[in-house]
Amino acid sequence: MDSPGFAIAFVINGIQVDPSSIRDEDSLARIEAIVEMLEGAASNLLCPDHSEPPRFLFSGPNFDSLSMEIYGCCQGLVDLTKKRLAD
Repeated sequence: MDSPGFAIAFVINGIQVDPSSIRDEDSLARIEAIVEMLEGAASNLLCPDHSEPPRFLFSGPNFDSLSMEIYGCCQGLVDLTKKRLAD
């Protein structure tokens, strides 16, 4: 799933899930909340050295138990993204 300035992927129970295929309203609400949070904190965030956006992976056994991983072109972008999310 792409959003302005960054990419998001969801892996549920080991399978990558296309959010547009989700029909469960609770799961959709969780996805929308995640995207909204990231748009507020990470939109237009680019690595100052490589001009690359961060990438986010949300994974878990279901949409109720997701963990987030942040990927980037370098550790500097990952650290910058974590700081932005914490602020």
